[in-house]
Amino acid sequence: MQIEENLISAEIANVFNSLIIDVKLKDGTITPTFCPSSEVAKFAVKGAKVCLSTLTDNSEKIKYQIEFLEQNGTLIYVNQGKIQTLFEEAFNSGKISELSEYSSCRYLNTEDRLHHIDFELSSKDGKKCYVFLETIYNKQNGYAVFPAGINFFEMAMFEELKRIKNQGHRTLIFMIVPRNDCIEAKFSWNLDPRAAAKIYDEAKNGLEFVCYGCKLDKNSVSIAEKMKILY
Repeated sequence: MQIEENLISAEIANVFNSLIIDVKLKDGTITPTFCPSSEVAKFAVKGAKVCLSTLTDNSEKIKYQIEFLEQNGTLIYVNQGKIQTLFEEAFNSGKISELSEYSSCRYLNTEDRLHHIDFELSSKDGKKCYVFLETIYNKQNGYAVFPAGINFFEMAMFEELKRIKNQGHRTLIFMIVPRNDCIEAKFSWNLDPRAAAKIYDEAKNGLEFVCYGCKLDKNSVSIAEKMKILY
């Protein structure tokens, strides 16, 4: 996925307990900026370098959102609104070996009444796979670690996938690591034990988990190699 817009360089000035972060532009102006990921907002620190895009809705007081954040010299892509595009590009180019039996990929909308699932994949012989996309931002000891938490939307997603699996369809959590300094992913009980217990139970009951890393710079982002998941 190419980054079409010329991004604006800035640095974090103040961090609040929200998705709104103050950033300092090159001319010294401090301006509130939207951070599209609550997980990234948790480890954003004052002085960290960021790259901003301009929000198209000029009626809003917030003019910018963070596209990239640098952490210890590593670039992290934080715009979760483009994760679906990354998945579709990877699927259409045949990068995802686990899903090679499926020939079509359809983004689900409100008419499908599957409000918590991202994609329906279909094979030529009628088989279907339903996919939920998840991003992993946290890193510990060289590993991309998960789960960092669980919310009401995700709890509803698990129930929806369970119903679909009971109908005989394949269900899968596709995890994307939008940073290029991790080789493997690791399931952790320590970040959020409640979330870990839920995922452990779902995996035990047949829900599949797959993880892929990304290749990225300030001009493009793409899903790259499969990452082994350690338990």
